[in-house]
Amino acid sequence: MRSPPLQSLIIALVFFCSHVVANTESIMFQVPDGFSEDKEAWRKSGLPILSLTGSNRAIDKFDVPVDSRYEVEIQGIHAGDTYQAKICWTAANPINIHTMGYMVQKSSVSSREKDLRLIVHFEVSANSYPALKYSTVPINVSVAAVRMGIPVDLYATILYIALLMVAVYFVNSRYDLYTRLKTC
Repeated sequence: MRSPPLQSLIIALVFFCSHVVANTESIMFQVPDGFSEDKEAWRKSGLPILSLTGSNRAIDKFDVPVDSRYEVEIQGIHAGDTYQAKICWTAANPINIHTMGYMVQKSSVSSREKDLRLIVHFEVSANSYPALKYSTVPINVSVAAVRMGIPVDLYATILYIALLMVAVYFVNSRYDLYTRLKTC
């Protein structure tokens, strides 16, 4: 028995979508329980800063040098919480991201022993022939708190999908979509 064309199309789309590689790398990390920040040290660290102060997610664009290691200090985070850091770049800038990770260091500008800072780091290398023309590439770095195992920046997407499913259910209960699509 032949499968309907719509079913074959859906299977093909799922197959091809599973092979898509996006220009995004991500890492999940948990802030240690003894983590404490020195608010005055923020302005003195010398590293690029991404601050979650007063929010549970933040995003910023950085011009990252090619063929180097880049570090971003994450501030405004809370001890014991879990976060997801994402690094995104455009396909117009063919680069590779290597050894993405995070580290917790003692603050070099604070006098208190408990003051720590959390740094997300990654290495950028060119991945093109001919060689990449630019010495820096724009990269978006975003950090979002994870609540109930889901990053908070995905809540709007989940709500959209749920509302779309409810709308399809009500449209299908009023008009028999299966019969209409079967006759197409």
